[in-house]
Amino acid sequence: MEQRHAYRELLVDTARPSARLAAHFLFDETIRQEGRDSTSFVKVLQEAGLILGIQFDCGGKDLAGDPGGKITEAGMEFAIA
Repeated sequence: MEQRHAYRELLVDTARPSARLAAHFLFDETIRQEGRDSTSFVKVLQEAGLILGIQFDCGGKDLAGDPGGKITEAGMEFAIA
């Protein structure tokens, strides 16, 4: 988990991506994380002018062509306040 956090912090701190991106989807875990300076990732990205969204799991669905097989489907919503 620590490696995921370090990677996300690198992306958030390095990118300041408003010149290339208008929106960014975050996982539930990422929304609650902050950088070493205690600033939340959400705040950093919002201050960079990005519209934020959350990616979530919609649950298992039947996998076509594989009786009994399942696949997870992701959902996405914009506008984290």
